[in-house]
Amino acid sequence: MPKTICTVSIRDGKAYFRHPLVKDKAGDRGLAIQRGIARLTPEDLGRFEADLNQLLALKPRTRVESPHLRSALAVELYFEPLEKTRCEPEVSITVRNTKPGKPPPKLPESTPHAQTLLGELGGAWDIVDFQEALSLPAPEARSQLTKALQRILFLEDNLDKVARERDAYKDRLEGLERRVGEQSQAERETPLSSCLAHFEASFRAKSEPETKEALRRVKQALTPLAEKGVRYGDLTRRMLLRAVAATKPVSAFERSKREAAVRRFCNFLCSPTEDDGLGFKKNPAASIQPEAVSAIQHRKRQEEGIATLDPRLVLAKGKDPYWRAVIAVLGFAGLRLSELARLRWRSVRQQEEVLEVPGKKTGQSLRCMRPFPNVWAHLKEHRASPGRKPAPDELVFPKPDGKTWIVQKGKDGRQEYCPALSSALSDYVGTLGLGAEKTALRLRRWWTSTMKTRGLGEQERIFGGHTRQTADDFYLDTLQLAKGSKIPALPDKPEQGK
Repeated sequence: MPKTICTVSIRDGKAYFRHPLVKDKAGDRGLAIQRGIARLTPEDLGRFEADLNQLLALKPRTRVESPHLRSALAVELYFEPLEKTRCEPEVSITVRNTKPGKPPPKLPESTPHAQTLLGELGGAWDIVDFQEALSLPAPEARSQLTKALQRILFLEDNLDKVARERDAYKDRLEGLERRVGEQSQAERETPLSSCLAHFEASFRAKSEPETKEALRRVKQALTPLAEKGVRYGDLTRRMLLRAVAATKPVSAFERSKREAAVRRFCNFLCSPTEDDGLGFKKNPAASIQPEAVSAIQHRKRQEEGIATLDPRLVLAKGKDPYWRAVIAVLGFAGLRLSELARLRWRSVRQQEEVLEVPGKKTGQSLRCMRPFPNVWAHLKEHRASPGRKPAPDELVFPKPDGKTWIVQKGKDGRQEYCPALSSALSDYVGTLGLGAEKTALRLRRWWTSTMKTRGLGEQERIFGGHTRQTADDFYLDTLQLAKGSKIPALPDKPEQGK
């Protein structure tokens, strides 16, 4: 009678099949198994069906005997009931050892399945007795016994291999533990002064100015600790934050930059030696999170509000033509200090009432803008001041010695600052009793708010050289906008639709 081949049947989003090796409770049929597979893609479903049918045809008893298949669901669905019942070869073995002096192994006879033949099968076994116990012809009995012995040898080889690998891993782990212990001890005892010296000699950022700024901030914060003989292993997060606070940063922005520099220092020391680090394991600055610039700006806006300065108030009190023109350009044109310091007379197109503002980072790009007309009279007064006959390529607002106010700083030296101009401007406005803090910023905020109040928001975005979001977040005085907006009243009665 031909053997029945089990196959999987798929219908209604479920897979049905009978296990070829695990019997049901009645013991006359394979165990019925079903599993929902509705979530499988068509490609996965085809792979699942093919792999499961292959398993049902081969009937492997262990995962080792199973071929390599791609459908993990098919493999689990086949072996899960097999492993739960611990299905063994369907033979009950009773054997005798024909070799004198070696007792036969005790194998269970009360169960329908024999357990694994252990290493006790070391003697010469009588195949005739094995044949009689199985009630099988001699060739098939010999085949069953050969397979069992091959399985035993396979398991013994694998056990030896696992034991050897275990011993190798154990030796390797002990070596790593010794090495880590020695490294941790050296790390704890390394003086902070040596760490600073290594950082200064090996650390390199993307640009030389960035490297110098990082070194300056790290030394400023950690040099006092190094002078006290503090070791790297003694550093903690709280100690580092206190060291930064002890330097008394001038602003929240500077405090954030110093915390970031200290964290960068510790990260560099913990980097591998191949990357010029020291390979330290402990990082006391790992949990330091410097406050983001945007978060600082948002908090300051909430605390301080948007302060503005009307340039007309300054012009009504100031008499110096140079500073009056500076106030007029900053207030009526909304230029930044660096843009004002870079402005040349050829960019002042008074007949067309247009200013060509050089780009913020390079002087090659231009941004044309139309300021409030109030600016032109003050520029004309400044240009006609005694002793001045400027050429078109000359700066509109040079320093007293004729040089530029701009100082190059930041990454790659591309960021421009005018600290001396900012200080001189604040001093001039302060002498007029109008406040000395952030004069240029307050004037630019007034220009932005006034442009939006007069319905020129789109022009403000283009002329100001920033996004609408930036203007609303950093420059717009909503109180001035609310006061200046003219919103007509609505009818008392709702209008009826036609």
